[in-house]
Amino acid sequence: MELTNFILPSNAEEVIKETLDKLGKWRAFVVALDGRSGLGKSVFGRYLSYKMEIPLIELDIFKDRNGIYSHLPALSELVKNRLDRQKPVLVEGICCGQILLDNEISCDWVIRLKHENYVGPERFRKDCEEYEVKFSPDIVADSRYNGE
Repeated sequence: MELTNFILPSNAEEVIKETLDKLGKWRAFVVALDGRSGLGKSVFGRYLSYKMEIPLIELDIFKDRNGIYSHLPALSELVKNRLDRQKPVLVEGICCGQILLDNEISCDWVIRLKHENYVGPERFRKDCEEYEVKFSPDIVADSRYNGE
C-alpha cells in the first residue's frame, strides 16, 4: 500500500478524543485497533500512537514468511511489561482482539477501522465477517482509503 493512497478517517479526531475521554491518560490499558486487510490500520495506528502519546505494537511484525502469526509469547511479554509498569499500549492488526484474547490479554477499548464499500481480499472475507460478529468495537473509525 502506498502511503499517498491513505487518508485519515473522517472522524479520526473524534475517535482519539472519545478514546482518551473514556480511558484517561497514562494508566495501564490496552487499546486494540482492528479492521480488514488493506484499510490502513498501520498508518492510522501510527497516527493514533502519536496523538495519544502511547506506544504502538503492530501485529505484522509477528508474522512469519507465510503470513502466519508466530512468536506471540513475545507479544504477550511486551504488552504485559507495559501493563505491569502501569503504562498504556496500542495494538494494531487484523483480528487483534482475538489474538490478544488467545494470549490472555484483555482489551480496554477496541477501535475498528472500516470502510462501507470495502470487503477486503476474498480469502479473508468469511473469517473477517465471523470475527466482526464476535468482536464488537467500542468505536468505529470511518476509513477513507482511496486505493485499490
